[in-house]
Amino acid sequence: APPAWVFGPAWAVNNVSLLWGTLDLLNEPEDAPQRETLIALQTLWWGVYATFGYVSLRKNSPILSLAWTAASLGLTVATTGISLQTGRDRLAVSQVTTLAWLTLATAVAAYQARANPDPLFGYEPPAEPA
Repeated sequence: APPAWVFGPAWAVNNVSLLWGTLDLLNEPEDAPQRETLIALQTLWWGVYATFGYVSLRKNSPILSLAWTAASLGLTVATTGISLQTGRDRLAVSQVTTLAWLTLATAVAAYQARANPDPLFGYEPPAEPA
């Protein structure tokens, strides 16, 4: 996992970039191809982002943290793919830092979900071999 001090700057860059791409999307004509789909994906992404702290910290659930992180990655991949298919280069570029971060974060979250107890789901990690 990255050091704790990296999270603030990384998410500042990610959020500014995503907002730049989303603003560009919102300024498109209403009849632009896949515009509504992309807006829906971005709305879902921001909903997952806004609730991550509650799921991760308040519920203290590595399994839910993994689910939320993987959902964010999936929404980012979908947005990037549709953006590239429809020639929205700015929107696709705005996803790059978040795509890279969430690829790493999903792998880390998967490890944490497997290696740590999850009191919400009653999960205990497998015992280490002797």
